[in-house]
Amino acid sequence: MKKRRLLYYYLWIILLFSYFIVCGMFLQPPGDIVRGLYRIVTDPSVLVSDYLEIGGIAATFINAGLLGIICTAIVMKLDMKPNGSIYLALFCVFGFGFFGKNLLNIWPILTGAYMYSRRKRQPFRNYIVIALLSTSLAPAVNQIFVLIDGPTVSAMILSAFSGVMLGFVMPPIASHCVKMHEGFILTNSGFASGFIAILFVSMFRSFGVELKGREVWSSNYTNELAVAIIFVMMCMIFVGFIKKDESSRTLVELNEETGRLVTDFFVLYGKHIPLINMGIVGIAYTVFTLIWAGSLNGPFTAGIFTIVGFAGFGLHLRNVIPITVGAVLGSMLNIWPHNSNTLMVIILFGTALAPFSGYYGPVWGILAGFIHMCIALNLSSITAGINLYNNGFIAGIVVICLLPVASSLRDDY
Repeated sequence: MKKRRLLYYYLWIILLFSYFIVCGMFLQPPGDIVRGLYRIVTDPSVLVSDYLEIGGIAATFINAGLLGIICTAIVMKLDMKPNGSIYLALFCVFGFGFFGKNLLNIWPILTGAYMYSRRKRQPFRNYIVIALLSTSLAPAVNQIFVLIDGPTVSAMILSAFSGVMLGFVMPPIASHCVKMHEGFILTNSGFASGFIAILFVSMFRSFGVELKGREVWSSNYTNELAVAIIFVMMCMIFVGFIKKDESSRTLVELNEETGRLVTDFFVLYGKHIPLINMGIVGIAYTVFTLIWAGSLNGPFTAGIFTIVGFAGFGLHLRNVIPITVGAVLGSMLNIWPHNSNTLMVIILFGTALAPFSGYYGPVWGILAGFIHMCIALNLSSITAGINLYNNGFIAGIVVICLLPVASSLRDDY
């Protein structure tokens, strides 16, 4: 594909990532930005490590924006025409640039996936989406620094080796995991990462090395984040309305899709309808988060941009609202404060269950969201915070439990 044409396809998302880089450059002095980026790349980065609190807003914006630009450049170098899965992967990498992924810890994971493609004698472009999503395990790379008092040469070698191995095994495990949930969750990579994280953590714990998550939250940048997020969402809606292509299908038709994998809205509805859906969903969940939690931080921002990515690949308001209703009910009925940061993160990332709601209906969706909330509050410790898509893992467990029952009752009618 001609490079100029390829650039045209990716221009809107490049501008989106660049917007955050430019904003970051104006928010703090260069010296503060450099020091903030250093704190980010040397941080353990396990759940929950809010880079806004660790490195400051400018360094965090630049970290996330550069991650998005770099990964977009890799995809373009592979000469890949964009689709919903590619946009989803790019938004996930960018969103988690606000907590968990940084300019250093993603590379061993990507290298491992590349080595797997070489071992299979297939082009890397066949694995680039799963490679980008495999960076959900990036905190495992940082953990080695913590364990052996890095950064040292030995720490760098061991952390790189660990990351490469995790990236290498991720593609075959992720491919197998689809069969387990039958496409009823959007975060197949998160489901696969959960199993790998359990293995990783269990091996360390069996030798007496305890890995633990932590909780570092920011509460100082709500206004800046709200303005930035809503601005880019409105821009996406605007571009969607003015962009013309061959599709004659409508947003109403899109909202009738179940969302079960693989439902690529960019393939089914052209280029402009999915952008409108992504912008609408992004604004809706930004406003909801502000109302329910009263603030925005790094993890909430990651959750919102992940949802925006899903909105190009199976998620819309009709199939996701029941999941959110169920999760909100679960948060109100459990023993923890309903608007706590942890519960808000679970509500946002629980939207991965949208296809289950879209296929089996809103009642099942509410039940799935409720159960997801209950399980997520009790299983997070087993992955010790190294799986950034931990709620994707929980969503897979929920579907495995509910799917046989829902399928059986559906067959009775």
